[in-house]
Amino acid sequence: MAALSNTTQVDVVEPQHCMLVHASSSRGIWFGENPFDDPYPLMLAQIILVVLTSRLLYFLLRPLGQTKFVCNLLSGIILGSSVLGGSKSFKDRLFAAKVIPLFDTMATVGAIYSMFLVALKFDATRFKRMAKDSVKIGLAMDELNPMTSELGQFAMSSAILNDVIFWFLIALHLILTKQDATCDIESCISVFGLILFTVYVIRPIMLSIVKNIPQGEEAKEVHVVAIQLGVLVMAFISDVLGTTPYAGVVLLGLAIPGGPPLGAAVVHKTEYLVSQILMPMFFFYVGYRINLYSIRDWVRFSILQTIIIVSYVSKIVAVVAAAMWCKIGFKNSLRLSMVMSVKGIIEIVSYSRCRTIKLIDEQAFTQIVLSMLGMTMIATPLLRFSCIYTTMVHAVELMGRAAPLLVPYNKLKHTNTPMHQMIQAFENYSDNSEGPVTIHAYDMIAPYKNMHDTIIRLAHDKVVPLIILPFHDHQGTVDLTLIASIRQFNINVQTNSPCTVGILVDRDLSSRLRLTSFSFNVAVIFIGGADDREALAYAARISGNPTVGMTVFRIILRGKLEGGNQEEEIEAKLDQSLVDEFKLGNIGNDCVNWYDIEVDDGAQVMSAIKKLQGDYDLIMVGRRHVEMSLRDEEMAVFMEHPELGVIGDMLSSSDFCDGMVNVLVMQESRGLGCGAFRSDSARVS
Repeated sequence: MAALSNTTQVDVVEPQHCMLVHASSSRGIWFGENPFDDPYPLMLAQIILVVLTSRLLYFLLRPLGQTKFVCNLLSGIILGSSVLGGSKSFKDRLFAAKVIPLFDTMATVGAIYSMFLVALKFDATRFKRMAKDSVKIGLAMDELNPMTSELGQFAMSSAILNDVIFWFLIALHLILTKQDATCDIESCISVFGLILFTVYVIRPIMLSIVKNIPQGEEAKEVHVVAIQLGVLVMAFISDVLGTTPYAGVVLLGLAIPGGPPLGAAVVHKTEYLVSQILMPMFFFYVGYRINLYSIRDWVRFSILQTIIIVSYVSKIVAVVAAAMWCKIGFKNSLRLSMVMSVKGIIEIVSYSRCRTIKLIDEQAFTQIVLSMLGMTMIATPLLRFSCIYTTMVHAVELMGRAAPLLVPYNKLKHTNTPMHQMIQAFENYSDNSEGPVTIHAYDMIAPYKNMHDTIIRLAHDKVVPLIILPFHDHQGTVDLTLIASIRQFNINVQTNSPCTVGILVDRDLSSRLRLTSFSFNVAVIFIGGADDREALAYAARISGNPTVGMTVFRIILRGKLEGGNQEEEIEAKLDQSLVDEFKLGNIGNDCVNWYDIEVDDGAQVMSAIKKLQGDYDLIMVGRRHVEMSLRDEEMAVFMEHPELGVIGDMLSSSDFCDGMVNVLVMQESRGLGCGAFRSDSARVS
């Protein structure tokens, strides 16, 4: 019996894992070794395969309105056990068990940095402003997938409440299920201490760093690197204290002031690697853990799926009701409910955490994630808003610096300045706009002769469809040399721009606006050509505003009605196509008036335009025209400002409406192919 007892004790041992210590990397195929037999090259091959698969899916599904989040998760499912990973040879060769722990670590690091960026981008001031209504709507939803709109920010403010509640319940469950109450109390006290340390130590340090950054300069690299390293430090500390590693990084993200100079620099130097490399690895690992073959208990499946469907329907109804209670329109309330049904990184991290601590089993995890993925794939295309991204650039002449500089605008250091007032006006428009409008402001310091290069690069990088430049003429005691430099800058932008350029002649007529009610009268002069089509196309976007009265004057030259060369015929067809589209879109619109004016030659064109004087707040016109008698090269000697074109130069003069009307002169460019009127598609080779 003693021998049997001893044998039993020897058999009960801890599991041991044997690995070849020297086999972390391969010596190469020339030594007859298989690189996939060693963890390091196998890990690199996995990363390459995951990223390429994710990008390929995004390329294929992007036209359908699917996001990178969906594509990354689908790549994990395809490469995981449910599809390709179901093949034993494929799984043993590329996803052997010996490297999965390494991949898990990399995926967790990606999730940690992603959660940090989410917290860093969160606008706490907007949350405070919307706190009252957010609490009402927050009781009805638990998602965080913000959009660049007032509605989306409202959704984000509401959802953050539910995320906090969700994590609190998870932490409470972990505490209540532990047997050692003393350790639970110590863990809670430690986490509370970490929160106090973040609020009273880290936050003041970050504010001090921002305060000491000189105006117009970027954050120092040492500060950015310290914060990036601090993310891992906070994750380590929070994990050691017994909570999740994500709690510490969220606290750190909230402690850093968002926007320029510090927050924007951290996001700029961290986000690309995280979103393009680390996050696909995390989503792959989540998809890899999904196993369709684990769904065997169909009774449990039916019960859980019923709960999921009922929860989604209840959420939509509850959010619509709560939003309408907050005096949000039904249409926007419905959109808000759809926004809150779209899941994101926080939910994926939560479900993975629940799976790790065995709150849910493999079948439930698979079912929940697939249901979440399906809902996101359905809702996302329905929420594709046409968002307006406005990039403002404050141009300052380079003086005393070695190189040009383009940095995000720091509104904290520009208070009580004209530029600050302009930025504030744009932000007010963004906050009160019915549609999604996002404002990005920059300070540009460069010599006038090279300023246009920075603008052109920015237009290329941001795929900007329209650049609006202010027109400066001889007003007051402004230096004439400075005026000439600014005008040359405008001409350089017009010459090299990859997109439409508008030059705004601003007569500072804000005193004419009534405070009790807003109305705006716009006139459009349409003669023909690419620039006039661009002006009319943008006017068509304005015509839908009920507070805007619009009058379009189409000037038709009788000689053109009888025919012309091939180029003029093509231009005439494009002109007529846009005219028909504009008229069709404004049938029944009492705010829009259309007048056709027939003339015989260029002289009558100028005479007819002079007679169109009226009470207009803005006149829109193209810079160049197809008609030979109105082209810039033939009329240059008669123009004071060639950058405005023949008609624009006349409209901005004191001879028209006593020089008391704002003029917007449009010049079309096909460089990026993203103008308001896509005429390229209508051309025949």
